[in-house]
Amino acid sequence: MRWKCQGNPRVGDQQRVPRFAFWPRKVENRWVWLERYVEVREYQKVLRYPCQDAGWFTVAVKLALLCCCVWGCGRAGTPPPPSSGYVKTQGTHFTLDGRPFYFQGTNFYRLGLLDKQTDDQVPTILGQFADRDIRVVRIWGFSCGRAGAMIKSVTGGTIEYDEGALRRLDLVLAEARRSGVKLILALVNYEREYCSMGWWVKQVTGQDDPQLFYRDPQVIEVFRRHVANLLNRVNTLTHVPYRDEPAIMAIELANEPHTADHYEADHQLVPGSLVHRWIDETSRYIRSLDPNHLIASGEEGYKVAPTTPDEPRHAWLSNGQKGADYAGNVALPGIDFATVHAYPDHWRIPPGDLDWFNRHFIENRAALAHGVGKPVILEETGFPYDRPPGYPGADDMLAGLYRAANDADYAGTMVWQLVPPGTEEGDFIYDFTTPLARVVFEQAALMGRRQ
Repeated sequence: MRWKCQGNPRVGDQQRVPRFAFWPRKVENRWVWLERYVEVREYQKVLRYPCQDAGWFTVAVKLALLCCCVWGCGRAGTPPPPSSGYVKTQGTHFTLDGRPFYFQGTNFYRLGLLDKQTDDQVPTILGQFADRDIRVVRIWGFSCGRAGAMIKSVTGGTIEYDEGALRRLDLVLAEARRSGVKLILALVNYEREYCSMGWWVKQVTGQDDPQLFYRDPQVIEVFRRHVANLLNRVNTLTHVPYRDEPAIMAIELANEPHTADHYEADHQLVPGSLVHRWIDETSRYIRSLDPNHLIASGEEGYKVAPTTPDEPRHAWLSNGQKGADYAGNVALPGIDFATVHAYPDHWRIPPGDLDWFNRHFIENRAALAHGVGKPVILEETGFPYDRPPGYPGADDMLAGLYRAANDADYAGTMVWQLVPPGTEEGDFIYDFTTPLARVVFEQAALMGRRQ
């Protein structure tokens, strides 16, 4: 009796083993794991040529051994060495496996949530990013207080989780590792959407002041408990704790930590001091739990004082009213690299001041990060296609901003948000077919040449 040929399972960096729908996902992930360690020639011989050059007994023995390895070794749950495959910093740049790591990335904040994309779409989306050399994806590692959220409630300091929602995050981490995409995982949001600092304050204290997130001891304690729960969580698909997952490039303390305008001045506090202290203490706490991953603050780039004579032109970016001390925060020992978010037209920077913006915001923030020996990334930027009068087109705006970042030696650039067609919609969403996507792909090629 001869077996019917099943075709050639593809292997290698750009090819993936076919997905067998009748296999449990956990075993499927272990199959990919096996691919990394079994000699490729033998792997192909067993699976590709059983009807051509092997008899029944040979095929049966080899497949039995293969299945034993998949089920036996997989159940042992032995992960790859936890020290391999982490993104590191080397001066003002990143490295991966000892080589320079420059990247173009995108935000896809809902990918780890149950809001829109199905589980089946996750591997396809990440695979499409990998195929287009989009090497880093930033996602929300949080959602709360709504149907399908990761956190249902906080009562008396007790955090109630939704296991189904957390398993979606498990899936994204597992598929990111399989596709070779790195993730930036943000932990909380200053803005109201999805799981804000204000939600934590309300749950723990009953008050409506989001700034208490940075200073109320009880809120700080409960949030730290949640962070420990998340970093110590063992992925149900890979059996690897999040703190040891090499698919994660960085743990990000928050999305855009700052305060309400003039909050500190109104409360007789030093501008930037609330967020600065919180970033310092929280980054040290995370480092005590997680020695593997880079840590970033996730801030936009607001400062507490001008550092060049021409900066008062758009004073709110540099006068402390936003409650963020970019220069002081990036110098903290617990912060490994700096982030910049830039929306010049949304921030009403006039068209005639775009060159000023590139010099005094994009270049200046890079100089501050490089001055303390750390990389900087342009983590968020985007432009609506419905342009304000007098502004260049969205693709031209993005190309100009990327040129400024490249000239200032940013180690990574990203966009809000590049997506495969049909997976997201809304403002600042650009699918692969748009003119702005062409600019992103050109930047990805440029970053790839810098490796």
